[in-house]
Amino acid sequence: MKQWTFFLTLLLICVSPRFAVADVGKDARALEDQLNPINVALGPLIDRAISDGNDALAQRLEQFRSIIQEALFNVNKIISDATININSDAAGRLAQLNGYVQSNLETFKGIANGSIDALNKDTRQRIEQLSNNAANLVLALPIPAQPLPNVPNNGYSVVKASGASTPLFITGAGLLRGGRQPRAYILTRNSSADWHLFSHNGTEVNVVAASMGLIELQIPASLFPKDPQAEKTLVLVLNAGAIFEKAVEPSFPLLLCSVLPRYTAKVTEEAYGQTWDTRTIPHPKQTSAGQLYIDSGTDGGTDSRRHVCANASDEGAGGWNADPNAGYHGLQYDMYGTRPGQEHIGNLSDDGKGCIDMYAARDSSGGGWAKMTGLAIHQRKLKKGQCGDTFAPPVLALDYGKPNLIEKNPQDLLNKCAQLSEGAADSPSIVYHVDIIDQQQQKVGHADLGLTSSKLLANGTIYAEVNGSGTLTFTIASKCFRSQ
Repeated sequence: MKQWTFFLTLLLICVSPRFAVADVGKDARALEDQLNPINVALGPLIDRAISDGNDALAQRLEQFRSIIQEALFNVNKIISDATININSDAAGRLAQLNGYVQSNLETFKGIANGSIDALNKDTRQRIEQLSNNAANLVLALPIPAQPLPNVPNNGYSVVKASGASTPLFITGAGLLRGGRQPRAYILTRNSSADWHLFSHNGTEVNVVAASMGLIELQIPASLFPKDPQAEKTLVLVLNAGAIFEKAVEPSFPLLLCSVLPRYTAKVTEEAYGQTWDTRTIPHPKQTSAGQLYIDSGTDGGTDSRRHVCANASDEGAGGWNADPNAGYHGLQYDMYGTRPGQEHIGNLSDDGKGCIDMYAARDSSGGGWAKMTGLAIHQRKLKKGQCGDTFAPPVLALDYGKPNLIEKNPQDLLNKCAQLSEGAADSPSIVYHVDIIDQQQQKVGHADLGLTSSKLLANGTIYAEVNGSGTLTFTIASKCFRSQ
């Protein structure tokens, strides 16, 4: 019996961690899949709230996003770092967080798409509980050797709120080691006013709240510049010691924007392909007087019939050839003296394919004649270039938090190009020439877009996309960015 008990105990020791690891990975990936779209969707919504001057909503949404980013930061560490040893407490906290997100997912999605008010009491309580669950996960995870702030690629950026201060949320791991409260300072680059001999350099900003995974700062309105934006440096003072205090001072770029940048889009739409170059030349059968005369042979002439065609001067592929859409299928002429039933009559017969059959009929005296004046050939030749006119819609002021559309049926322009059915070598294409203009009337982005193409403009701030039907959509993806 003792042998069986030992065997079962050993089996549980060996097997249980495998199931735990499998469950941890499953929970972590489920959280990542559910929270990432909400994190992305909150950006434009926050921008829209700032644009509308709704600071209360903007700050609540910013808080909600920072909590989600705190959770995502640690979940991604669990997924990507194989050296993290997840114990049963951490696995339980992860499962608890995953379960809470799953049960409140529709509410969180509604907040992110704006259909649920983020300021009401119920949503506030749900956000606070999400914060508690995310913080509990951070506390249960192995603490890194050094505090690890989650810093955006280009540093932090903040748009000034209308009140006395503006919040900045910093997520990460190990931000409150040993219970020591973090401190934060903002320095103006290359400014001697921030150099202090007996105290820390820079201006200290208030740390409102701090946990292992989240720090909330309040930046005073006085630090924001009079100009639209200013580069600063953010310095955090964090404890890296597990038992004894050991201060580390990581620093990061900080962009402070006093106003929300405004942009306009200037667009021109053009079609490119092959177009028809046209000309009119004399027909080789005409006389120097620009006419063709035949008679029945009894009036001193020798012709009683003549076949005249538009293709008489065709050059073949790539050259000048008769234009079937001009004149009489490529021919140009005026009839003279061709009134059947009268004296000196003649006859002209158009075959509808660019050829005329001239016949000089006999009159009562045995003579007769037919005559064409203004005889010429209309020709065309393919050339590459812009087709038709340029479409230039009014300059579009771009709004935050919603798509900005320019709708134009590209087929109207494409129809100005030569088509494959007409002998064109290539199908025509449509091009949207896009310029993004800032408040100083400076061009901060340019793109040449075709159908089903897209591009990030203005340092990744504005996303321009053209769909298959020709609708051009602009979306402002972030509210404060560094000018190039």
